[in-house]
Order: sequence, then structure tokens, then C-alpha cells
Amino acid sequence: MLLAAALLGVWASPAEAVSLSARTDRLIDRLQQLGVVIDRLERCGPGAERAAYNMGVNRLCLSPGLRDQPGLQLDVLTHEAIHVVQ
Repeated sequence: MLLAAALLGVWASPAEAVSLSARTDRLIDRLQQLGVVIDRLERCGPGAERAAYNMGVNRLCLSPGLRDQPGLQLDVLTHEAIHVVQ
């Protein structure tokens, strides 16, 4: 539970204080500190999604196209981070 709170604390910082890109970078750093390997692939998982987390190998895939949409990228990464801590 503390881990989930720490990850969400990164996400929940005031938007005006920290840019979306900086928040995304911080969340990626936190996930990597937990041993999650981040892959940047065009499509992820069996459904060719923009992002997917594989618990069995502790890898999270993010589509590089998400970088062009920082708000969506942060939302998607936050969703996948929840899977990491479940």
C-alpha cells in the first residue's frame, strides 16, 4: 500500500509546479527503481496496445508515439503503474 501511495504521489503533484513531461520522467524513474524494465515499442502486448505491463517478466512497454501527447502518456503510464503495484 505504501508503494502505491508513493507512485501516486509522483502523479498527484500540482500541474503548475511540475510539467507533464517531468512528472512522466519521475514516474518512469520510480518504476525503474522498482526493477521494472521500460521498453519503447510501436505496439505493445497481444492486442497491439499503446502500453502494456507484463507482470511475469516485470516489463512495461510504452509506444514512443505517446511522447507527442504528454497528458495521454502520463495517464497511460499511471494506469500501467497501478498494475505494477497491484
